[in-house]
Amino acid sequence: VEACLKRGLRLVVPTLNPPEQNASSNITWLKCDVRDSKQIEESASKAVETLEGKIDFLVYNSGTGVFKPLYHIEPEEWHEVMSVNLTGAFLWLRLIIPYMLKRKAGSIILIGSIAGKVGFASGTLYCASKFGLRGLALALRDELREYNIKVTYIAPGSVATNFFRHWEGMEPQDWMLKPEDVAQAVLYVLDTGPTALPSEIELRPLNPSRL
Repeated sequence: VEACLKRGLRLVVPTLNPPEQNASSNITWLKCDVRDSKQIEESASKAVETLEGKIDFLVYNSGTGVFKPLYHIEPEEWHEVMSVNLTGAFLWLRLIIPYMLKRKAGSIILIGSIAGKVGFASGTLYCASKFGLRGLALALRDELREYNIKVTYIAPGSVATNFFRHWEGMEPQDWMLKPEDVAQAVLYVLDTGPTALPSEIELRPLNPSRL
């Protein structure tokens, strides 16, 4: 968010816990739980109204995880992770894409994970959701490119955020990617010229720990 504001971009940011005050006149925070389709519809409507229908880009960055063997995962946990990591993206996209189609322009950036390309033990649920998001991105890319709409899947490795509260025994470490690294990748995509399509970006820590 901060990186985009420094560029002077006008932002509407739906989030589960929005701040009480806006730090800039260029940002509008909306309370939205991506597990709730009604809240997404309401937030999308407000976003379109705020931006007067001129939506240049959509970044989907919601994510959660449950990390344990598949045979220990409860159906409710499966639904929760899929709702946040995959279904929420679908619900946002189906509402916003029509406005990009009208203008025949736009950029869609889906923040996934290396786990959308490589599986690992105790990551069956998380990997399934991220493989699904990557598949959605690759297929959607080919649906929309003829309308000059770009679709990019960004696959970071471990990022030092509070995401690791979902993973017992793991905490953010100095060797991990920083949120700013992912933000730079987003800005790179937005800066590409009209003939370039960065369809997939993989970001890895330079010197990862041997987990």
